[in-house]
Amino acid sequence: MKNLLGGLLIVGFISAGVFAQPELDTTFNSTGIQTASFGIHASGGDVAIQPDNKIVMVGSCQPSTYQQCVARYNEDGSLDTTFAQQGFLVNFGLDDGSRVALQSDGKIVVGGTKRFDSFPVYSYAPTLARYTPDGVLDSSFGGGNIIVGGAGLGLNSVTAMAIQPDGKILLAGESRAWVWGWGTSTSSLGWVVRYLPNGTPDTSFGNGGVRNLSGTLQSSCTSVAVQPDGKILLSVYTSTGFNPPPPESMLWRLNPDGSFDPTWGGGDGIVNIPAAPLLSQLKFLNIMPDGRVVGVTDYRSIFRFNPDGSFDTSLDGDGIRELIETGVNTDLTVSASGKMTLTGPIPNSGAGFGIYKFKADGAVETGFGDNGRLVINPVSLSDHSYSLSCAFDPHGRLVTAGYVNTTAPNRFVLVRLVAPPVMSVSVSGRIMDANGNGVANATISTQGTSAQTSPFGYYTLNNIQTNRTYIFSVRARNSLAFTKRTILVDDNLTGIDFVGEQLDHRTIQIEEPAPKSLGPSVRKLR
Repeated sequence: MKNLLGGLLIVGFISAGVFAQPELDTTFNSTGIQTASFGIHASGGDVAIQPDNKIVMVGSCQPSTYQQCVARYNEDGSLDTTFAQQGFLVNFGLDDGSRVALQSDGKIVVGGTKRFDSFPVYSYAPTLARYTPDGVLDSSFGGGNIIVGGAGLGLNSVTAMAIQPDGKILLAGESRAWVWGWGTSTSSLGWVVRYLPNGTPDTSFGNGGVRNLSGTLQSSCTSVAVQPDGKILLSVYTSTGFNPPPPESMLWRLNPDGSFDPTWGGGDGIVNIPAAPLLSQLKFLNIMPDGRVVGVTDYRSIFRFNPDGSFDTSLDGDGIRELIETGVNTDLTVSASGKMTLTGPIPNSGAGFGIYKFKADGAVETGFGDNGRLVINPVSLSDHSYSLSCAFDPHGRLVTAGYVNTTAPNRFVLVRLVAPPVMSVSVSGRIMDANGNGVANATISTQGTSAQTSPFGYYTLNNIQTNRTYIFSVRARNSLAFTKRTILVDDNLTGIDFVGEQLDHRTIQIEEPAPKSLGPSVRKLR
């Protein structure tokens, strides 16, 4: 593991005029920064980007008490008044919105919480809500607001959410009850639940739709991601309090029914994560198009794993990149080629969004910002701002979201960076059947470009332009169906494989649902 120390570049703030900075996209609200006020206190959190480049952001608003708030912005950074007639909505039935994901039909799914009081203990129940593309609560989804587990059942803190390829919804977190007055809590227990697309619990998963992380005194499910084959990755953090053994992070892989996948790790479906500095938690899982898995701890290390759970030694020689450039990490997004972008607050400072870029091998992107890191103060140096989420849009532009705490009402904040320069690259991989045999003479195509596979199933697509989102489809002269894949191409890509499903009579194309952003990231935890 290598430690690389970078400099610090601070970009000016709106109240004094943002000076020209090549990383900021000035086609976005003229400055690259949007801090539109809703007229009430609003604290932003998670972000998702639609195929038409509109940006959806969720968080909490405070007209009186905290309520769930959802906003949508046009590509130019203005509020989209076709959404809820004013660009944002307040759901008075829920307390906040902490996670957001987009369905392939454009509907917006939001995970959050609702508080229930029962003196001397109060609890928070997880919630799910779905909104139509025009900003109306979708009553066909479980009748409206869904309270997961109900009051007092312990499923009370949402940390992550993902939508499976079949449209089923995963929500993950931890449970604990809090006591009035002292803020103390009972021991925690991690969990993940799955809901059908109509908003009812999926009883084929775990125990009645719930998979508890049993066997430890305290645990939390800190992130969830879904592979294209339906297998589920969970980052799990366990602790026995202040007594040894020390806290531990693990990466689980589950079969679609919630059982452990024995092909992951040492045959038990679990990979143990070495103790990182400060015993921090592995979070923010991303699955790359070639099947590798990337996660980062909330403080000090990036980890990358091969598709079987072994450490990917092409990252810094051992699969682990220790960081000293960043402070507390609040999100990670990984490009299709493996380049990594981290966001978070600035070390030893409450002011500014910190954005940090690393190459696929873990080295700092020295051409970005000041030696790999950029600091943006959205309002002023005297106000506190917090970056909490990031995603790529279909043109390869990075969007970072959070909020600013000002003397005026707190506000949602969005920052958009320009896309890297366009290059002509290649995309290669293999077309296989379900047994891993190469499929000869299959055709892979995307947006006017196509190629045929070799006798062993290998292909190469040349002259692909970067900073564009492509839909790749495969057809073969046999009864094999291949899932279309949507990939934001940012560099030369290898290992983009397709595995066909055997059909009896006809070949079909299966649409992959729109991910959170049209890159390879599948989400995560704050």
